[in-house]
Amino acid sequence: ILTDNGATVVESKDWEKRRLAYEIQDFREGLYHIVNVEANDAVALNEFDRLSKINGDILRHMIVKVDA
Repeated sequence: ILTDNGATVVESKDWEKRRLAYEIQDFREGLYHIVNVEANDAVALNEFDRLSKINGDILRHMIVKVDA
């Protein structure tokens, strides 16, 4: 999704399985995955955000801008 929309994936790694701070949809644990992306515009991130909200396998997601 990200690369198809012009972004470059710098790093992608599984973080770990952790206990959630509170139960989400009857889940008490979740798998965390960290993706570091470079993009010239917000097109790829907006599409990722939109599809993440639709996908039932993704309980929560967060997009954070890192100052360079």
